Amino acid sequence: MYNWIDSIHIRYPNLVLENCSGGGMRMDYEALSRHQLQSSSDQGNYKKYPSIIVGELAAVLPEQLAAWAYPISSSSAEEAAFNIVSAMLCRIHLSGELDKLSNKAMEQVVNGIAVYKKQISKYLPQSTPFFPLGMPSFTDSVSAIAVGMKHAEKRFVAVWRLSGKNQVRLPVTNAATPKIIYPTNLGVSIKNGKKGITVSFPKKYMAVVIEISN
Repeated sequence: MYNWIDSIHIRYPNLVLENCSGGGMRMDYEALSRHQLQSSSDQGNYKKYPSIIVGELAAVLPEQLAAWAYPISSSSAEEAAFNIVSAMLCRIHLSGELDKLSNKAMEQVVNGIAVYKKQISKYLPQSTPFFPLGMPSFTDSVSAIAVGMKHAEKRFVAVWRLSGKNQVRLPVTNAATPKIIYPTNLGVSIKNGKKGITVSFPKKYMAVVIEISN
């Protein structure tokens, strides 16, 4: 199979090929080295997607990892933002029922894509993932999840609150002026201290992206 893929690249050098891990397909380095994109998962429960993305970022380049954001028609603004955050430190593949979203949910989608394009995507090819809260468990619906991207100029950290405590402390020190860049209008706040950054969420199952200047 890999010989055939190599022949396709030779014949069509500008063709972008995506490998899919859904349905038991392979996601080893023989496959990753031959595909510009690696689809992350076909998981349909948005609450479980962060643990998948964070785990895969330990093996796949952020600019190569295709992360699905798929808010459905009944999504609240918080749910839509959660979906978008799950893809913002990777390569966004936007799907779902966008034509049926409420105005507030669609606002989160539009704002998230704008922040991704203007403030994040250009840094990803030169960024290295780090894991402030360690590796998540797919079966843990309580503990918060976080993943960061470290660049020479700045760091980005995505944080997801699941069903656990409303405050999440990130052991990220030497953080000069951390700020939430998305979503900025859902009541999430941060506080910077000597032991790290504390993120306060008003509701369960919310997520944000924080920017930290180095």
